[in-house]
Amino acid sequence: MKFQKIKEILFEAAQNAGLTEYDVYYCMAEEESAEAVNNAPNSCASGTSGGLCFRCAVNGKLGSAATQYIEEDKLKSLVAHAVANAAVIES
Repeated sequence: MKFQKIKEILFEAAQNAGLTEYDVYYCMAEEESAEAVNNAPNSCASGTSGGLCFRCAVNGKLGSAATQYIEEDKLKSLVAHAVANAAVIES
């Protein structure tokens, strides 16, 4: 999923939750590796790593939530988790 789409999903969910102060940190990396022994392919691997963090201010308290799963339903629930985390901050 492209970062622009991720922002749209998160910011829409934030606005629906009544938030006015929020941000998102996103980092994703793709990795590939290959190994050869005596000029013959021996192994290869590829993968993606990273994730994102959503932060928000609720009644003067900062809440955050993070995920490595970049799926629409997970992104929407991330906002709710950040709001809930802000609610339990004591000071």
